[in-house]
Amino acid sequence: NDKLGEVAKRQGMLEVNSTNKQMAQQATSCLEDHADMLEEYFSIRIERQQDRTLLTGLPVLLDGHSPEPHGLAIFLLRLATRVDWAEERP
Repeated sequence: NDKLGEVAKRQGMLEVNSTNKQMAQQATSCLEDHADMLEEYFSIRIERQQDRTLLTGLPVLLDGHSPEPHGLAIFLLRLATRVDWAEERP
């Protein structure tokens, strides 16, 4: 629907298109591939349930505080795209 796309642009949201969808799938795949490491080192739990991938756990950094939901998407995207997964330091 063109009206939905116009509203999304005005509100600063990304319109869903094949490029964005492909980037989301690649980021999800990367996080799935490194789920064990993310949980072991950072208490970030990512689980595959049926046909979808879910973020099921985040570390508690400060008692009584939780991250802003709107910031999680960019955090996860940067985690998938800006981390050098090939080099692990001792």
